[in-house]
Amino acid sequence: MPNDPPFWEDADTVKWFADLEPDDKLLALLSEHYQDRPIRVLDLGCAGGRNSEALVRRGCDVCAMDLSTAMVRHTRQRLSGLSSVAKTPPKVILGEFNVLPLASESFDLVVAVGIYIQADTDAELRAGLTETHRVLRPSGRVFVTQWSTQTLPPDTRRVAGQRFIYAAKPGENKCRLDRDELVSVMSEAGMVLEGAIATRHSVRNGQPHEALVGAFVKR
Repeated sequence: MPNDPPFWEDADTVKWFADLEPDDKLLALLSEHYQDRPIRVLDLGCAGGRNSEALVRRGCDVCAMDLSTAMVRHTRQRLSGLSSVAKTPPKVILGEFNVLPLASESFDLVVAVGIYIQADTDAELRAGLTETHRVLRPSGRVFVTQWSTQTLPPDTRRVAGQRFIYAAKPGENKCRLDRDELVSVMSEAGMVLEGAIATRHSVRNGQPHEALVGAFVKR
């Protein structure tokens, strides 16, 4: 219906994302590398705040960011209830992943769960990765989950003139990468793979999805 709110502003969408469990591989990364010191983390595309809350509860100094005002509102309210456990008051801001309103070299870790998927063009993807590199401190990490090309929905094709952008209909552009492409574009942006790329499988609306999951270190 014309009066329905856009997808990312819809209350049901916000609730669906907010109710998800924190990313288990992100939590494993924190346990492996950041047990002994506090870190500053950017939750890039925080959605309903599930990972932001987990990060705050683990003592991280968190800045959560999203382009959706509804997601920002929900995450801000969610994190406001953590004042008793937050070592540093978390920040929640509006912003775009390819033009970050943040200082250079200001984060130890960037959490990019399903965010680069939203790139409309190859240029926007590369701009987003450049911005991630810019805000990371030397030897900082970015934790990435990214839709794979292995499970394209029906009728989805590569957009003309683009290498990494696919769509089933005009205006529904999404970035999809295979393993080698993910490693390559991250490396071109100055971030190298740490360990191996894992895969995660799920089903949404009857459609299988494969996501690539990995951590990359700023050179």
